[in-house]
Amino acid sequence: MPISLALDERTLYEKLAAMELLWADLARNPGGAESPDWHESIASERRELANGGMSKFTDWDAAKAEIRGNLK
Repeated sequence: MPISLALDERTLYEKLAAMELLWADLARNPGGAESPDWHESIASERRELANGGMSKFTDWDAAKAEIRGNLK
């Protein structure tokens, strides 16, 4: 069943809000989709970087606030 959202009529804020709703819904059931084969090697690489102290992390709420601030 195709879904029409008339995206060309939506503001950037409305589009981002819709994405947030979709991601929140998908996150409620994380086992609903299988990861692609290449994902494990990327995840392993990133774990090694994190464990070696070579990665920088930002709190998710702070990251979203920063992104939203950049869009204004």
